[in-house]
Amino acid sequence: GQCGSTRFPLLDPSLATGITPPCATTEEYLNFVKGYTGWKSLKAKNWWVYQTPPDEDGILADLNTAYQSAVKTAEKFGFNKQLEINGCQNSQIAISKFPELKDYEVGMIAQSGIGQGSVLATPMQMAMVASTIANDGILMQPKLVNKVTDMKGNIVSTVDSKKLATVMNEEDASTIKDYMVNMVNSSSSLYELQQLNAAGKTGTADHLDKNGNLATPHSWFISFAPANNPKVAVAVIVENGGYGAQSAAPIATTVIRSALSE
Repeated sequence: GQCGSTRFPLLDPSLATGITPPCATTEEYLNFVKGYTGWKSLKAKNWWVYQTPPDEDGILADLNTAYQSAVKTAEKFGFNKQLEINGCQNSQIAISKFPELKDYEVGMIAQSGIGQGSVLATPMQMAMVASTIANDGILMQPKLVNKVTDMKGNIVSTVDSKKLATVMNEEDASTIKDYMVNMVNSSSSLYELQQLNAAGKTGTADHLDKNGNLATPHSWFISFAPANNPKVAVAVIVENGGYGAQSAAPIATTVIRSALSE
């Protein structure tokens, strides 16, 4: 389903903090986009799709150009591709989709910026996003097991880790990681994750019910821990679970705590 704002770490570290821009006037909007240091850190000033921008100083035109770059970056993470599980024959993961939109579909482009509209992502895809940030920008092929043993515990075969791509440089990954840590540490409702030194991002995926009415949104949370030396990355979606990490974060906390205790 839609991944909501958990997709922010793909492209935009400034949004991962939950900052709302001062868009009361066009002038304030332009000053925010042109001057905010978060944009400068990833050279992503043009990728502002939190809301449809004003058509001044060519920003609306830049939005379409930046969107094409956004599609390419999403595909580096594995969107729009058929991915297989390392070590498992004929095992395929459902394709996550970052849509190809027309220049005039400005509203849909804006919605894609917050993981809404026609953006579709599997939990595996979003776990890969989290692990890529944790892994300093390196995307690894997912696998189910590290080794296969016989009934006596003898190793029959091993499954080596396999790098798929370098999605971003270490500096950019570190910037996003810092924002994800700040997101967890700034939320009183994520106290247990703070104790695990976790980094994370909430997500709310809106959708319609069978009658075409706005339904209770899906709750998303992606995370990795410990943030300073990651050992585990997770992605949780609770269908119709409510806003943000309302339902997903507690599950992610339980999974991470269990994984780190082993």
